[in-house]
Amino acid sequence: MPVVALSEVGLIIDVFGAKPVVYKATDYVTSSNRLVAYNNRMLRFINLDSMEQSQVEIEKAIELKMGPNGIYTAIKTQAEQLIIYKENKNHSKIENIDEFGINNSLLYYTSNDKMIILDLESNRPIYKSKIPKSISLLTNEAMILSNENKIIHIKGGTKMCESGELDIVEDKAFTVVNREATSESLIQLEKANKIRTHESGNSIVLLVETDYISKTYFAELDFYYLVRNSGGESFTILKYSKLGDIYDVGFLESAFYVVSGAQPARCMLYSTKTGKLIRRIRGATRNCVDFTANEKRVLCGAYGNLPGISTVVEKGEIICQFESLGASIFRWLNDDTHFLVATMNYFKGQNKIDVFDCYGRCTETMECKSLYKVDVFGNKTKSVAVDRPKDLRLIEKTESFDVGSLSMDLYNKMYSGNGEVEKKETRPLKKETERSRTVEAVAMEIEEAKKLRKKMQDGADLTVEEQNKVFGIGELEEELNSRMKGSS
Repeated sequence: MPVVALSEVGLIIDVFGAKPVVYKATDYVTSSNRLVAYNNRMLRFINLDSMEQSQVEIEKAIELKMGPNGIYTAIKTQAEQLIIYKENKNHSKIENIDEFGINNSLLYYTSNDKMIILDLESNRPIYKSKIPKSISLLTNEAMILSNENKIIHIKGGTKMCESGELDIVEDKAFTVVNREATSESLIQLEKANKIRTHESGNSIVLLVETDYISKTYFAELDFYYLVRNSGGESFTILKYSKLGDIYDVGFLESAFYVVSGAQPARCMLYSTKTGKLIRRIRGATRNCVDFTANEKRVLCGAYGNLPGISTVVEKGEIICQFESLGASIFRWLNDDTHFLVATMNYFKGQNKIDVFDCYGRCTETMECKSLYKVDVFGNKTKSVAVDRPKDLRLIEKTESFDVGSLSMDLYNKMYSGNGEVEKKETRPLKKETERSRTVEAVAMEIEEAKKLRKKMQDGADLTVEEQNKVFGIGELEEELNSRMKGSS
């Protein structure tokens, strides 16, 4: 069960192995069984398969990023230099950079008011523009949201996959925006602030943030599904509607999934070939899911302001469910039988990594004062058989539900002219101690929370405590209005 973690003691490789290895480190990046760690002006390159390693000196680093295949790594230094390494060799250096990103083929960076995209292999610029509203990197390509709200596709140096046979027809869930969209102008949007992408083979999920809901930090998202047409020179684009708040998206072998809606959320699976809804999971999902490789089990988690609950569903049955308050990482390990739940450093206590079998029995625990990062490395292994317990670990008695064929009643209700499935009110009750606060104190708390919301909208990472303040803006405003009426 290969796990790597960064804690107050440093970088720990193979946390639960017979002989864990510890290095002094303040940060690391890892992908495809390659890892680069930084400590005190020194970079350490480690092959996690063989544990071969090398070190190089560097100026003080403030940010590390690695491409998906682990070959290219970009390091931003305190002097605003960007140093690019190919494997463990110095590849190139760029001066005076602000933001940057890297994938297997491309590097982008901003400097002053310009944004430049380089082809990594040739180290030559292939695209220049003013700094756009947003850029999102795929495995070998890039999507740009221009200041004119146009989505532009930038091809990488690697040959793109050819599309499979598609069978996309208009459906209640989506509309076909374009069947021959070109890279120069994929989509022209009316309003947009930021884009995010997820990719698998010839399929791309594009999330477009258009606005922010007044009482929550959640962005209003337009959801697009792009399929590369034969030859890779154009795309078929679908736009989905009535999904509600979107928490998590991803790809399976022949489907993509969306976790969305009121809590407890629903997880919908759509065919990558037809775009149609084919399966759903209801009643167990919160805001993240992780499927095993064979897709027979799904791990559902909840982090942020949601109740910390871990749930495993197998063949339509909840086989374990337990509280995991404060957890922020939920992930299957390589054997698809065990999973880890990690509690990170923004909680003052109980920083730890727990490993459970699929029935929720804890098999390993690592506790520490401060836990900053956790990753799983290594290759997939055969599933391990574990005995089913006589009594399942459940929070309460939970009925089984179907994750197979789609209920057309639910489908028609979702996509009827009435809009979304009815949302449930989930606000927590106010504590009595909160009622004694003055109008001025509540107003100051609202002002602080709105500043945090602005930081989050600008892309800053907030602690869970800060996120909870953002989530509570709506409730605080209602409390303020109530107190002002009461005092008049």
